[in-house]
Amino acid sequence: MINRRKIKRTKCALRARLNDGPETTIQVKMFDFSSRGARIQLAQAQGLPQKVLLIFGANKIPAECVWQKGNEIGLSFESPIGNTSNPGI
Repeated sequence: MINRRKIKRTKCALRARLNDGPETTIQVKMFDFSSRGARIQLAQAQGLPQKVLLIFGANKIPAECVWQKGNEIGLSFESPIGNTSNPGI
């Protein structure tokens, strides 16, 4: 498998939340991330809106769902984030 990413991803195992609407929050697991995106896993496969808010620790990151395979989802952050070596950012 060829890795086409230009930015290195950092592996992690973090609990996070997705806010996909004014009153809807979904618990997720985050497996890797970079300054530009993340790979998350839902408890079960379900459709999500294109725009979501990824929440972990004190971080609230606007993101776009760019791919989904079963219960795994790839997110692209609207703006790059800093310090990707520390998941607590």
